[in-house]
This record gives sequence, C-alpha cells and structure tokens, in this order.
Amino acid sequence: MEHTDDLSRPLAQVGSLPAFESAMPLSTPCREVYEIFSTNPGIPGVIVLGADRCIHRLISRHRFMEVFSQPYRAEVYFGRPLEMLLHDQFAPPLCVEASASINDAAQAALARERDLFHEPIAVRHDHGVYQILDTQSLLHALANLHAFQFSELQAAKDSLVQAEKLASLGGLVAGVAHEINTPIGVSLSAASYLSEQIETFSKLVDSQQVRKADLATMISNSREASNIILKNMERAAALVRSFKQVAADQTSENRRTFDLRQTIGEILFSLSPSFKHTSVDLTSEIPDGIEMDCFPGALAQIVSNLALNSLTHAFDESQPGKILVTATVKPGASNLKLTIEDNGKGIPPEILGRVFDPFFTTRRNQGGTGLGLHIVHNLVHSTLGGTISVSSVVQQGTRFVIRIPMVTPETDAVPSRGLS
Repeated sequence: MEHTDDLSRPLAQVGSLPAFESAMPLSTPCREVYEIFSTNPGIPGVIVLGADRCIHRLISRHRFMEVFSQPYRAEVYFGRPLEMLLHDQFAPPLCVEASASINDAAQAALARERDLFHEPIAVRHDHGVYQILDTQSLLHALANLHAFQFSELQAAKDSLVQAEKLASLGGLVAGVAHEINTPIGVSLSAASYLSEQIETFSKLVDSQQVRKADLATMISNSREASNIILKNMERAAALVRSFKQVAADQTSENRRTFDLRQTIGEILFSLSPSFKHTSVDLTSEIPDGIEMDCFPGALAQIVSNLALNSLTHAFDESQPGKILVTATVKPGASNLKLTIEDNGKGIPPEILGRVFDPFFTTRRNQGGTGLGLHIVHNLVHSTLGGTISVSSVVQQGTRFVIRIPMVTPETDAVPSRGLS
C-alpha cells in the first residue's frame, strides 16, 4: 500500500515507494542468500556491498534461482562466499537516488537491455542506505501517477470549458444589459416629460383656465410620449425575453421541442449587442416548420460560439462583412444541415485541421483560450449526436457545416434531464 501526504495524490519520488532492505557483504556464504529467498517469497533481490560499504551487485531472486537450478551449482557455491559467484554471473545493478522522480527512474529501467528488464532496482538513500525496489512496483506507480495526472488535466480542462461557457453567458448578459439601457433611458425621459405635462395640465384644470388648445396639446403630447414609451418598452421586453430563453437553455441543459427558426432568431437577437457597433451583419435564413426535439441550450452555445468566433477572427476592426446562418432539411430526412458561414479572412490551410483542438488559439496574447471551437465540437458530437466540419479559403471566408438529428438520440453521453 502506498502512503502519501494527500491520500488522493499518488507518490512522485522513488524513495517514497515501498521497498525492501536486505544488504550483506561480499563474504556472505551463498547458502544464506538461498535461505533468504526461500523464507521471504516477496523479496525481489539482495544487495551485495563491497569493502567500501557501497553497492557492488544486486542479486535478483529469479537470476539467483536460475543459476542454482543448473547442475552442480549448489554443490560448488553453497559454502563459498558471494564474491566467488558474482564474478561473472550478475551484471552491475541499476541504482537510482531516492529523490529521483518515478518517471525518470522508470525511463532508466526501461532503457536497460531486454534480458535485464525484470531485474530489481537499487535505491540509494542518504547516509549510504540502500533498498531494493521491484521494477513492476515502479511501473505500477508510474501508471498510477500518469492516471492521476490525466485525471487532473481532464478536470482542469472541464473547469476551463465550464468557465468559458459562463464567460460567454456573462458577455451575453453585459451586451443585453448595455442594449437595454437605451430603450429604458428613452422611456424614462418620455415618462418624465409626460409627468410634467400632466402636472401642468392639472394646474390649468384646478384654476379653471383650460382652453381647447390646451386640451389638444395635452392629448398630442400624451400620445407622442406614450408611443415612445410603448415602442421602447417593447424593444426592452423583446431583448429580455430573448436573453431569458437563451440563458435558461444554456444553463439548464433541458431537452424540449422547439421551432428552429424562432429559436435561431432568439439566439441571433441576443447576440445583436455584440454586433451593434461593428460593420458585420449577422443574419439567418431558416425555413418555417422545422421542429427540433433536442437541447436548445447546446444549440445556442454552438451558434453563439461560431458567430462570435467569426466576428473575432474573420474580420478586422471596422471591416464590413456578413455572417449567415442557414438550415436545410431534405424531404423525408431525419437530419438537419445547419451552416454558419462568413465572408471574412478565412483560415490558413496549415492550421485549419487544428481549429477544434483544445487550447489552440491564434490570439493567446489577446485573451483567447482556444476552447470556443472545442466546446462546439464536443456539443455537436456528444450532446446533439451529430458531426461538424469546416472548410475555408483564405480571403474568401469560412464555412462550418453541422449535421444533427432533428430528434436527438437517447444515449448515456447525452443529458436527459427535463425531457418534454
């Protein structure tokens, strides 16, 4: 059993691994080594120390027994010292420092000649203390360490992916909040103006000085202010409805039935603040009547990431352009073809095959994480049960083609909460 300071973290240094202590001088009779191996079946070998108390040889169990299984070897060597046996029967041992990393020690063990692969390893501690470590134990510890490191990397990646999703949603919140400020501000000004007009008209009524012209002015001003308030509140309400649905879909992972054209419209409408001060048009061409039974949150994340990715990478600042979202379904087909394309700078051929790789980005120094398209790839494959491909021509544009079932299949990899 391995011991660690943190029970969840495997050992990282050779000296922390369980090992055996068995060392004897060159003058020890071979019979004693035979008795050690006979009475201690778990011990992988015995260290033989020279006159300077430094390691001279490491007698492995299997090699020792192999030698003594040969005819007449027992009669010849049993009563003789180890020095006689070791002259030409055992190769110099592999000796590593106790402070060495498990990875480095394992690499050294695997670099030995093939016939030495199963030989145990000597571990040198401070003050001239030696222990014997079985090679299989070392490799097992290496496997545990790699598994733990992979698990940590996977957890870190999952955490970053979730952070990227929340950052995307946070950007959406900021954009919608900024966009709502305008209609609310206009409505507030109109409401304040209307309140002043009502107060002025009320004073005229109280003083019985109301003229027909005053009444006409009051009606006209009230109608104009009411129309301004109504139109701007409708705009704000539409933004809130769009954001509310998109945000709820992205955070809940609920599956539901929805109209594709309406949902794509809500997604693009929620992205409009990000495109407001650019020269890039974000539009869609979605036929009526395409009903989907899947995860709209995943779809919203996919479309949002691809649209914002194009806005960021395909166009320079103030450069005019177009991003188009289209969908087609062949008659009688059960799959949908969703395309997001732009007419921007395109992707160079040498990096086109890496765009879905995690952490790959050409804008690392500008805050890019390289997770946006990786998230898209995972959502398309794992959540929606589809495929995604990309094609691009430099200075002509980029096209992402997504093919997904209109009814997402039930699998263990697909979230199934909230089925409707």
